[in-house]
Amino acid sequence: LKYMNWEIDNTVSGSSEIINFIRDNGNDFDNFSFHVGYGIDTRDSSSFTRSGFKTNLGTEVFVPGSDLEYYKIHFSTDSYFLLNQKRDLVLRLKGTVNYGQGYGGTSGLPFYDKFRAGGPKSVRGYEKNSLSPYDSENKPIGGDFMVAGTAEISFKPPFEIDNLRTAFFADIGRAYKDYDSFEFGELKGSVGLSIKWISPFGGVSIAISAPINSEADDETESFQ
Repeated sequence: LKYMNWEIDNTVSGSSEIINFIRDNGNDFDNFSFHVGYGIDTRDSSSFTRSGFKTNLGTEVFVPGSDLEYYKIHFSTDSYFLLNQKRDLVLRLKGTVNYGQGYGGTSGLPFYDKFRAGGPKSVRGYEKNSLSPYDSENKPIGGDFMVAGTAEISFKPPFEIDNLRTAFFADIGRAYKDYDSFEFGELKGSVGLSIKWISPFGGVSIAISAPINSEADDETESFQ
């Protein structure tokens, strides 16, 4: 069980979505939530995994009596298959689905707790959070439903550097206003090359990407 207090600056500036939210719900919330989760991890290593999978299913519920009543469900699975041991060739398949909904007197997720997609942690080749619903100020506000997936072939680079791997990848995903707004044809994708190195100073990850179905108004980013 977790207690959280949120206080939003009560100002007339900002998007109409935020102004309307404060008008309908106020700007100070006392929320109580509990988390329930289940996970399986059979990976042979947490870094540079070669075989096994990691799957997590979890939910967070803001209990009745909280100022805002809603719940969030998260599912993710990450699988690895060793294709060639000599060349250290590994296939990775990863998927994530996030869903949230309000109940009682709360409509949907609050704007500060919505799901967002786009960027290095979901769909590379697009700017962070840019594959999300936008507000009236043309800023990504997020949605109540999000899906993302990755297929990746990793291999040792031609030059020998300890704890360094390269990979060809394909990403796909998007966040939507709600589940009913989901359209498969609106998913955005990219392909590219990634480099991951666990250096003596910490982890370094670089991606060079090219969107495969971007439109003129999409916010793309080839180097991340």
